[in-house]
Amino acid sequence: MIESIANALKSEIDATSLFDSAATVAYVPKVSQEELDAGINVTIVPKSVAEERASRYTWDSEWQVDVAIQRAVTSDTTTVNSELVGELLGKGKLMRNALKKCANRFAGAVLTKIGTPALWIPDHLKRGVFTSVVTVTFEAEDDFTDD
Repeated sequence: MIESIANALKSEIDATSLFDSAATVAYVPKVSQEELDAGINVTIVPKSVAEERASRYTWDSEWQVDVAIQRAVTSDTTTVNSELVGELLGKGKLMRNALKKCANRFAGAVLTKIGTPALWIPDHLKRGVFTSVVTVTFEAEDDFTDD
C-alpha cells in the first residue's frame, strides 16, 4: 500500500510542474551531484506504516511518506540560504496547497496531514546541499468482516 501511495503522490507532485525535473520514488534515496547541479530535485521516500485496532473488526492504518526537496548550494551558504529558503519553501507551500486541493484520495487512503518537520537539514548544508523535508500522512480503515 505505501508504494501505491508514494507513486500516487509522485503523480500529483509532477502534475504541479513546480520543479525542474520529475520527482522520483526511492526507498534508499541517492542523488548525484550532477542531478543537484541541474536544479531542484524532488525525492519521495516511503517512511513509516502504523496500524491500530479501531474496533473488534477494523484497524486504522497510517502511512507516512517524506518528500525531500533538494538543491546544490555554493560555499557562500549564508546568502544562498536566504534565497533558497524562500524559493524552496515557497515551492513546497505551493506543492502542499496543490495536494490539499486534490480529491484527497491516494490509492484508497485519505490525505490527513502535511507537515515540514525539517525546514532544512544543517548536516546537508555542510556537504553543499540544501534539503527541506515535507512529511505527508495518509490514513485508512481496514474492515475485516466476513460478510
